[in-house]
Amino acid sequence: MHSRAATVLQSVALADGREFTCLVDRPPSPARGAVLFLSGLGEDRSGHNYLFSELSRTVVEAGYEALRFDFGGQGDSLLPLDLDIWREQFDRVLALVTNPYGPVHVVLRGAARAAVADRYDRGYVVALRPAEPGDFGASSQRVRSRSLCGLLKLRPDDVDREEAEFWTALGVEVRAIGGLFVADEFLAQLLASIRPVPSSWVVPRPSGDPLFLLESSRKALAEKLSKLLAAPAASTVGAGLLVAVEGIDGSGKSTLVEAIARELSAAGVRVRVERPLTPDREFVDRVRALHARAGADRVKQAFLAAYFSYRLATVANAVIEPLVAAGEIIVADRYLDSHRVNQSVFGVDLDDFEPLFAAMPRPDVTLYLDVPLDVALARLSRRAHHGVGDDVRFLEQARARFETLAEQNEWVRLDGANPLEDVVSDGLAAITGKLGRRELAVAR
Repeated sequence: MHSRAATVLQSVALADGREFTCLVDRPPSPARGAVLFLSGLGEDRSGHNYLFSELSRTVVEAGYEALRFDFGGQGDSLLPLDLDIWREQFDRVLALVTNPYGPVHVVLRGAARAAVADRYDRGYVVALRPAEPGDFGASSQRVRSRSLCGLLKLRPDDVDREEAEFWTALGVEVRAIGGLFVADEFLAQLLASIRPVPSSWVVPRPSGDPLFLLESSRKALAEKLSKLLAAPAASTVGAGLLVAVEGIDGSGKSTLVEAIARELSAAGVRVRVERPLTPDREFVDRVRALHARAGADRVKQAFLAAYFSYRLATVANAVIEPLVAAGEIIVADRYLDSHRVNQSVFGVDLDDFEPLFAAMPRPDVTLYLDVPLDVALARLSRRAHHGVGDDVRFLEQARARFETLAEQNEWVRLDGANPLEDVVSDGLAAITGKLGRRELAVAR
């Protein structure tokens, strides 16, 4: 039995308890991401001449969910016409997205531009005839001079060309609308919030058809949107992330790293596992096995510390940094803090390598796996290769140093003795939370 695409009408609550509804079209399989449609002034969630309804089908066919709602004061919304409410609605609808790891693209028209922050980087922003400061000059004064008791009434048969262009810039199709009442207070709020469109936004400009009334313009727009949706899920600007997983040997780092990578990959996210401190094991084992005269162990350990320092820095700068910049999520099985902890227990001073470490990319999220020593030792006893330090003394000292670092930094502490599914869930929640804080999309 095959799954089918589904349409759901969801109730969404604002902070003060007032509610609005959002129409969600979902694909038959788990969504790769989402597209939010934001209508212009005077339009409902279907868009002018059902443009957004048509584009929603394109979105679902590409494996994304489409979300549409009426801004306050528009369509069937009982909320007031207020820009702050528009922004809160946008914020609340973002929370409805079922795939928190995939991209969330935005398609907007006209005045809806004021509800989206310039720095929005959770996905592409496709702006259809977006309102820009240059669209409003003396015409705004003329339009507002017509207000009566604080209300502006748009009559399609009573506007000249300049005024028509003013309303068109806000997403209003003057020739098709029967009439429109707009509070002068809202219009002033709106005009004060409109800024130049960021260069990163996609702005289709069909010749002579700014409102996408022609079938040819709509077809071209649908094709453009399909191409954007076909791009890799994490290709949007700023979507990359470096996640470091730290902890003593036997804490479950490698198991957690692989599980997190599987979950993110299944959600359509470009993710890659890196192990910058994993050496040429045969070479390192042979170095450690060398027997030499008294005092040579110190030299040998210093050599290995240098070897791991250069390997770590090389992978961090030559591999991890470019991938994060390109939009990938990198999950590192041990990173700089593991190296510092291990070498400090060995008694090696890493001061000479600090300039090297300073040039490395810093983790956006550090997951610290904390486990009791007996659990770690039991796990290590089942391995063919026990790791950097597998005796109680080494693990005790390493754990104490990790605890100090965890208290000094904003690490996410995970109980490595818990069931794997719980640890993975907590780790993914931390990653999602970081993405949410960094990609706050509502203009304030």
